[in-house]
Amino acid sequence: VAAILSDGFGVPVELAYLGGYSTALLANFIICRHLIFKATERLKFGQFVFFLVSSLCFRGVEYSASLFLHNVFATHYLWALLYVAIFAFLFKFIYYRNTVFRANI
Repeated sequence: VAAILSDGFGVPVELAYLGGYSTALLANFIICRHLIFKATERLKFGQFVFFLVSSLCFRGVEYSASLFLHNVFATHYLWALLYVAIFAFLFKFIYYRNTVFRANI
């Protein structure tokens, strides 16, 4: 999406990144809501806002954790990203299943 916006339509890269991130965020929400957790009984807008806030918080924590591993423990940045991504994937799955996409809230 970012490449299409930037290269195809001349959108500045800073906005193209935002377009790519926004598209991925929306796609993740739809996939989680309908396919992974099958949590369509809740109101879509409220669930999306909860998902959005949670995702933004997770991104900040993931960024901070990657920098921490790299700067404090001298972990190569790619390994730091990998470690954080694996842990974040597992944690977010449990978190989303038990909060954002829980059946009875």
